[in-house]
Amino acid sequence: MKFEVKKAFLVLPLVAALAACGGGGGGSDSGAANANQGTTGGTTTGGTTTGGTTTGGTTTGGTTTGGTTTGGTTTGGTTTGGTTTGGTTPVDTTPPAPPTNPGSSGAVSSPYVATATSRYIMLGWAEDSVYLLSSPVAQQNDGAVVQIADKSLTGDLAVRDIAGDQNFALGRWAFGTVRRSVIVKDITTNDTGYHYVVFNGMTAFPSSGTYTCDAGTFTTATRNFGSGSMTVASTGTASISFSASGATVQASVESTGNNARYKVSTPTAGTVIQGPDYRSVSGGFNATQPGLMLTLGEGGNGKVRLMMGFQTEVGGSDYRGIGVFTCSL
Repeated sequence: MKFEVKKAFLVLPLVAALAACGGGGGGSDSGAANANQGTTGGTTTGGTTTGGTTTGGTTTGGTTTGGTTTGGTTTGGTTTGGTTTGGTTPVDTTPPAPPTNPGSSGAVSSPYVATATSRYIMLGWAEDSVYLLSSPVAQQNDGAVVQIADKSLTGDLAVRDIAGDQNFALGRWAFGTVRRSVIVKDITTNDTGYHYVVFNGMTAFPSSGTYTCDAGTFTTATRNFGSGSMTVASTGTASISFSASGATVQASVESTGNNARYKVSTPTAGTVIQGPDYRSVSGGFNATQPGLMLTLGEGGNGKVRLMMGFQTEVGGSDYRGIGVFTCSL
């Protein structure tokens, strides 16, 4: 591929009848007695029941004075419910504190010096660029590149993971105002940011030779999709074999974070880069799936630089970053 410019007592009355008895005698005593007696005794005077006392009926009923039960008065204790006065929560009108600039990090061994074969890679949110560098870059004294073609970082800015020498400059725009053509966006450490490398391309490939690469220098990969940590750390391996058909590259990157790790590699047989103006894409890199984008550059002093753009998945979230390997015979 070439370079292009979330569900009753029913109380019945009891009536008592009293019968009176009268008698006729055989003697005068008896007769006199009888004459005097009449029928008063037979009158049921005593049969009158006064208040339950029976007089003349020989039975004086005991008066029962029913005991009066004075019910104890229960004075219920009065419960006075405590009154709850709902407090009004005042509205805090204090504006939130602005994001904190984390500051820049890293260093270069020398400033980058562009050549006629200079190129750049930039990866970030909605950004996947690999182009020839048609205009100079702006590099600060700390080695941070803040202008690449029509892309710039301005304002209160921070560039992290700075590295490089005269043949390449690596870093990550982590804070500030990013302009990409007509698109302007403020970024903080809660954003994906933008990873870049500017480098000098090779004018020609060696005809043969196998180059062993160092452990690589990486930007801290940042989350592109998902809800995992904002960043993950990466390490890698690489080797390059040159032949008449181009450069066969075997490379891998392993990223760790979110209590997980994930490794992205080229095919077992490697991937071929046909020439200095070409790049190789493996896996699902262009479809924002795990994969690699590789191209070669000048390393100086007979060395070759391998630029690696990578997309990886760690603990369910997607990350992007850039690595640079220095390779030698």
